[in-house]
Order: sequence, then C-alpha cells, then structure tokens
Amino acid sequence: MIRSLAFVALFAAASAISAQAATVTTDLHGKACKILAFDRGTGAATRQCAGVAGYKLLVHDEDGRTSIDVVAPAAGKMPLNFWDVVSNGYSMVGRQAEWHLVRRNGKLVPVGLVVRVDTIDSVAQDRYQRGALTTVTRIGQNDACVVFKTNSASRQASRKARAAALDPRAPCLPAVES
Repeated sequence: MIRSLAFVALFAAASAISAQAATVTTDLHGKACKILAFDRGTGAATRQCAGVAGYKLLVHDEDGRTSIDVVAPAAGKMPLNFWDVVSNGYSMVGRQAEWHLVRRNGKLVPVGLVVRVDTIDSVAQDRYQRGALTTVTRIGQNDACVVFKTNSASRQASRKARAAALDPRAPCLPAVES
C-alpha cells in the first residue's frame, strides 16, 4: 500500500512538472542573429541571437571553434565555454537551440538549453574524426553550465538530453582533457 502511494505521488509530481514544461526552438544562424564583432584578420566573430523570455545567446566563433554565452535579463552574461567543456577540437554549433522552460510565479522561465555541436577532433597525426554531440546546459537564476553531452547519433540522445535539461540538480561537466 505504501509503495503504491509513493508511486502515485512520484507519478503525480512528474506529471505536474511535464504539464508546466514547454520547449521552444530559436535559430543560431541567419536573420535571427546580429553580428556584434568581427575581426577581419583572424575571422573571429560574435553574434547575438534571439532567445526566449528576455534571454539571448552570444555565439562566439574563434579559431575554428565555437562557444555560447547565455545572456539573462537579470544575471547578465553566463559563458558556457564549449571549447573547454564540450570539445577542444574544431567545432560549430548546429542551426537551432532548444530551450526548455518551466512556469514559475506565472511566468515561463528557461531552465535548460539543448544545442547540437558538430566536432572534428584530432585522433592521430594527420587523422581526424568527425562527430556530432548533443549538449545540455542547465540555466539557473544566476549561472549556467553544460551538464550533459552525448553522441547525437545515439538512439536515446534526444530522450536523455530532454531529461537532463529539466534536472535542476545536474552537476556541471569538467573541462575536456587535451
């Protein structure tokens, strides 16, 4: 009986969270973004892309690698350091960002961000390996960090990413070893 009640309570809590959760996609390239800085000598660029609920994304392209900063209305810029945490090889973010939102005090608030990152890593001298990673960022009130990454080709990548995006206790990933 107690097990049944615990299961019912757990199911009800999970249903309440999913009923209050929403997902919105925004573009990371093209007309939805505005170039803020461009260095003709190095090709480094920063573009500001539209987000949700007053949030924006800064996409940094530098030296063949890409990273994102989440810009929150109250907390300001929160760097994600993809080039240290996701891959230290060549990388480029995918076409869209998938925002995960929950309702707090009557407002939808971003709590997670899912972004595909295409990578090219050096595996040996003159040998490179292409890949695609699905990354998940936890967005808090005053901080944001990458909490999960997985091979985008995995059959369960999408399900795992969505679960990680809604986990407020997910720990930040450490830097990738060189």
